[in-house]
Amino acid sequence: MEERLASRQQFLAYLMDILRRMARVHGTVSILTDQVIDVPEVFAAKIKKPAGGNTYSQGANALLMMFRPNKMKPEGYMWPMDVPGMAPDTEIHYVIKDDGLY
Repeated sequence: MEERLASRQQFLAYLMDILRRMARVHGTVSILTDQVIDVPEVFAAKIKKPAGGNTYSQGANALLMMFRPNKMKPEGYMWPMDVPGMAPDTEIHYVIKDDGLY
């Protein structure tokens, strides 16, 4: 599986570049979701990072952690993990609807 790591990272970077270009051309925002993993350190308290690795982290303009307490309801909240100019304790509430995220 290790031998395919470079090709997977290249494909992910290519896909993110296509989405970024399409969003720029059409004047929209593209949102990519990824799973997160815990950082297993003794002194780290609930630190999470994207499972997509460095390719995902470096290709994104902003990283937000989304949380939905009840999976049966469309409401949730998110907070910035790495968003330039936004305080890390900012909480943004959202609702998932058929025509988008509000």
